[in-house]
Amino acid sequence: MAIENAFAREDARSSQSGVAQSEGEDRLMAQTFVIAAKTDQIPKNGLVAVEVRGIPIAVANVGGVFYAFEDTCTHEQCSLAQGDLAGTTVTCMCHGAEFDVRTGRVLAPPAPLPVKVYRTMIDGDSLLIEV
Repeated sequence: MAIENAFAREDARSSQSGVAQSEGEDRLMAQTFVIAAKTDQIPKNGLVAVEVRGIPIAVANVGGVFYAFEDTCTHEQCSLAQGDLAGTTVTCMCHGAEFDVRTGRVLAPPAPLPVKVYRTMIDGDSLLIEV
């Protein structure tokens, strides 16, 4: 299992090679767990937005269990981290689409497609997301 710190990643790449990798090289990288946030930065029963490897990801803290999912509603591309969390359901603030934060499944329209979910892991006080 590889672990990477999202905050130091760009600096490390630039200092090791002298130039940052191109976008095409990034797509070829294997999925790894990346440190995305400190667990105390995500309020219990709340949502936050993080960016990992350039990917906008919403993180939900449901009673101390962390779920990570695509931060873009499939209906009108609004941030789901700006929405409301009720249990394991996030409601998009723009038009009321609902998603299950555990599976990404659409629970209520108008969203036409589910959102991608990401595996999470806790290491000490850090939340890691697999990307």
